[in-house]
Amino acid sequence: MGQLPQDPIMLYSVINTKLRDFYSSLEVLCEDMGLSEEELKEKLSSEFEEHTIEKVLDFLRNNKFIDDKLLAQKIVNTNINLNKCGKNKIKQNLYNKGIDSEDISHAISNIDSNVEFENAMYLAKKRYERIKNEDKRKIYQKLSQHLAYKGFGYDTIKSVLNKILNFDEYEY
Repeated sequence: MGQLPQDPIMLYSVINTKLRDFYSSLEVLCEDMGLSEEELKEKLSSEFEEHTIEKVLDFLRNNKFIDDKLLAQKIVNTNINLNKCGKNKIKQNLYNKGIDSEDISHAISNIDSNVEFENAMYLAKKRYERIKNEDKRKIYQKLSQHLAYKGFGYDTIKSVLNKILNFDEYEY
């Protein structure tokens, strides 16, 4: 979904139009847009006082229009299943979305280490096909950098590289 306008009047207009044309309820709209509480607070803060923002957020929370725990779980599922990210990248994505650290820890704890390993293996094999004719040290370096960028931890990277390249890192 595209960016929301910063101007509160335009924001109101955009939301009204989306509700009228595309969504059956505000709950469905908020869920589809994947907005966190922090993002809503930030957007409203330029034009509204803190107590007004809190009233709006309380209403949205109480009616389950926003739920950061649910949003965190959706982001984790998307990052694991579609984007093939590791835990570190997912944590960063959740943090950037404004999700509370307790909700981040809870959502991350549900990640299956076998699924994370399989994702790392998939990405490494895919990258390996592009660089397989290079020097083995370069391959090791490029694969480990790519997996680290995708958010995988040292142990996962080491296991994947040992399996793909069939060697121990201490040989190099």
